[in-house]
Amino acid sequence: MALKILAKEMASLAYNFEKDLTDFTVVPIPVSKKREKTRGFNQVKIISEEIAKKFNLKIENSILARKKETDVQHKHGREERFKNLEEAFTANPKKVSGKKIVLVDDILTSGATFLEASKTLYKAGAKEVKCFALSKKIKAPNYKFQVPNNDQ
Repeated sequence: MALKILAKEMASLAYNFEKDLTDFTVVPIPVSKKREKTRGFNQVKIISEEIAKKFNLKIENSILARKKETDVQHKHGREERFKNLEEAFTANPKKVSGKKIVLVDDILTSGATFLEASKTLYKAGAKEVKCFALSKKIKAPNYKFQVPNNDQ
């Protein structure tokens, strides 16, 4: 699967920047059951598995849960993304308290998902939260491109 290969390569690149994740637990951003069923797989789970392998970490899927179905983020502008995810997650304090967590998602655009999930984890007692995304959307500069005239 191409995603697994890409995730493995990205985990190797991440290792070059962040070698010491001692005592961290990998926690994937929970995907809604509806979206997972539509896709047929959970891409964040695959990415999380590769991160855990590379850093020799434990994955914990039951620390963070999605408590409400949210609209897909790509339909919304920046402000709406944050509103869409308000109180979307829940975390069990008994499982979170004192833990250091690597939170994993597939795409980072506005940061709304990571911020809301991190807030939830910290409220539940997480000691530290670091975030990893497979890709980041970069806002392209507003360039005007003119096609060269080769007729001259």
